[in-house]
Amino acid sequence: MGKVGCVAIVKNEENHIAEWLAWQFVIGFDTVFLLDNSSTDRTAAIARSFAPRRDVRVIDWPGSGRAFQADAYTHAIHLLKAEFEWLAFFDTDEFLVLDPGLNLKSLLEARPEAAIAVPWAIFGSSGHQDPPAGLVIENFLHRAPANFLPNSQVKSIIRPNLTTGPLNPHAFEIQGYYVDILGRFLTWSNPGILNAAPVYEGAKLHHYFTRSWWHWQARLKRGNLSSSRTEQDFHEYDRNEVFDDTALAYAGRVHAELTLLSTPGPTPPIQEAAGAAFPQFPAPTGLRLGIAITTFNRRELVVDLVTKIRDLTTNLHDLIVCEDGSTDGTAEALKAMSVRVVGGTNRGIAWNKNRGIYYLLHISQCDVVLLLDDDIVPEGPGWESEWIEAAWRYGHVNHAHPAYKNTLVAGALTAADPGLASTIPGWALAFNRFTLADIGYMDVRFGRYGHEHSDLSFRALRTGNGGITVREAGGQKALFYVIDGGLKGVPSVTSGTPEELETNGRLLMELGREPVYRHAWRDDTQMSDFLREIAAAAPAGLPTIMRRDNDFASLEAYQQSKTRTASPGAPPALPVAHPVADDGNISRGKQATQSSMPPWATDTNWEKNASAALNGRVDGSRKFHTALEDNPWWQVDLGGFATIREIRIHNTTDETTQRFKNFSLGVSIDGTTWVEIAHKQDDTPLTGGPFIWNGPGTAWARFVRVTLLGRDFLHLDQVEVFGTMTNPGGKL
Repeated sequence: MGKVGCVAIVKNEENHIAEWLAWQFVIGFDTVFLLDNSSTDRTAAIARSFAPRRDVRVIDWPGSGRAFQADAYTHAIHLLKAEFEWLAFFDTDEFLVLDPGLNLKSLLEARPEAAIAVPWAIFGSSGHQDPPAGLVIENFLHRAPANFLPNSQVKSIIRPNLTTGPLNPHAFEIQGYYVDILGRFLTWSNPGILNAAPVYEGAKLHHYFTRSWWHWQARLKRGNLSSSRTEQDFHEYDRNEVFDDTALAYAGRVHAELTLLSTPGPTPPIQEAAGAAFPQFPAPTGLRLGIAITTFNRRELVVDLVTKIRDLTTNLHDLIVCEDGSTDGTAEALKAMSVRVVGGTNRGIAWNKNRGIYYLLHISQCDVVLLLDDDIVPEGPGWESEWIEAAWRYGHVNHAHPAYKNTLVAGALTAADPGLASTIPGWALAFNRFTLADIGYMDVRFGRYGHEHSDLSFRALRTGNGGITVREAGGQKALFYVIDGGLKGVPSVTSGTPEELETNGRLLMELGREPVYRHAWRDDTQMSDFLREIAAAAPAGLPTIMRRDNDFASLEAYQQSKTRTASPGAPPALPVAHPVADDGNISRGKQATQSSMPPWATDTNWEKNASAALNGRVDGSRKFHTALEDNPWWQVDLGGFATIREIRIHNTTDETTQRFKNFSLGVSIDGTTWVEIAHKQDDTPLTGGPFIWNGPGTAWARFVRVTLLGRDFLHLDQVEVFGTMTNPGGKL
């Protein structure tokens, strides 16, 4: 198909223009065309600095008045219509977000119509008074519901050769039809304003209209092109009822794009690829590659692999071998070759690969981490270049081993055109540091053998890295990016067993609903052992600063962090069968209430009765009891605003188990307006373990409520809320 461009008018946007530009190229635009309305800051300079690597064009467009924006858009259409098949007209606080698995160019190629309307999804301040550090898409995660009236407004992507000109900033006079991005016809109440609440299936335009209070004050000083704004407007548009982190899936790629755009260099050749999911660019020079080889009792294989890597690797890299307690002289042979070895007692594949991930991220400070099994070898000089480029571009990539060729559905198996495969082996896989910051380490519950790499790859995919999710009959299917990468397998004998593989396969299914991020350990003892191994291998001990707040330089730092997140006055944690309780139970010891009290209750204190479900003792007994009523409920006040990662509801295990069947789980920031995040209505009692909500994404709220659907008594054992308090005791 032809080229796709994005047009915007800008003025004094130096704080966010880089992120917005990066977003446009990550989402699939070929060119960004900026009309600079007499900026007095570095907006134009920042945009022009990207031109050596991206097609960013800036022209001066001074002026004001009612016709200013229409004249600017008309000029852009006239200037660009011969070059571009599609042009989008977005502002720099608007981010086009597609449903997972969808691709901008593929969607546009399928549309014969003249114009596409994308509805607004207006985001609020998420409680920020001052401008937070980091990306807009990382910090503003709460929006208005779809039925908020301003969300009926759209912005347009048009075919410039079928457009006469703008009717207003939202809609254009066209020769043909207006549809949404999936081809559904639209009806207007006025041009550019839908006559009903928008449907967000397919795409929506995240409109970060208010951002923080500080941003709004800056907006007032800057002025607005089409209308004047007031402080009261901030309060009207600062809507935060719906948690929405769909843009966050792109964060790793935006960070990578920003790094690329800030790296000086010549303009790379543009590689056209129909339906390419990501921009085609080489990785910036100077990236530090880390290679970790994992081995156990296969001395000859690992020595041969190290030798070939030394002979054939041409890029800057760090090489370590993770040795899992071998008894065949592996460690001695490697040390004789002056190879750095990190290891200890035999702990299994997941633990061993975590040694490599941790060392290369925190000791070597690598940008790309490549994990290799010892039974795969490089075939030619510069083999690693494909891995660096692919991991940097896509966040995560796997090896296309010939044994799995029947699972390939597309692609040339190169960094420029990776394959898509439904099944992935564990011989070789690579990540960039941004993806690992989001997903962490392999889950050591996988133990000795099997599926630990699959779990890590699935978690990468959940953050928007390393593949796509496609719709198919009966559900969705994950497809992972794979490359050949200049590697081939060699004959070997595994120490794993079919029984271990089967056990870990079941575990893979069970862990799919847990939070994305995992530590390299599960408890304090494991952490102490793990860090001791890393320290023994590091040339000068552990660094004192880590890349992520929940990685720690010492056991003491880890324990202090747990003290900070514990509830004041909470009872000590009891040994229960859910290790995640060590990951920030923010509900234990908090105050709860319920919808009613039974008439036979001897203690009529509703809060005391309800709060027993927060005492941390999971034993199957009834901790509270409502009266018989329609839709009884129980709720907890977390005592302040929190980012909630997971909620666990434990049913009773006595004769009352059958009562807890159909229910709704909701969250609220004020205890009045509620957003449902989970709904169960299958008439089957909750048995066999807790009900777990953990996304997609997180929730931002102060109150959590469980409502039984129907007429019955409500009683539960425990409700556990895991997350981080962001504003204890505070108000919006």
